[in-house]
Amino acid sequence: MASNARRLVALVTSTALLAGCVTTREGRIGADDGTDSCRPQVVALDSTGNFFAEDILRGAAIGAVGGAALGAIAGGDWRSALIGAAAG
Repeated sequence: MASNARRLVALVTSTALLAGCVTTREGRIGADDGTDSCRPQVVALDSTGNFFAEDILRGAAIGAVGGAALGAIAGGDWRSALIGAAAG
């Protein structure tokens, strides 16, 4: 029973951490208050600033899944899979 509780806590924690990665334009560059003369340039830069973000997140997910699989195969338990996922 304690093992299931730990898994639930780990799932909720990881979900909360991943949800923190999602941002909005206003969160990144602030709301438009009309006083910033560079606002059009900031918006244009922000529009191109996440050019590699999708590739980085995809690579991190693939690494975590691959590491978890290798950890599970090598160690044969959940702990090894979690260590592999963190390393991946």
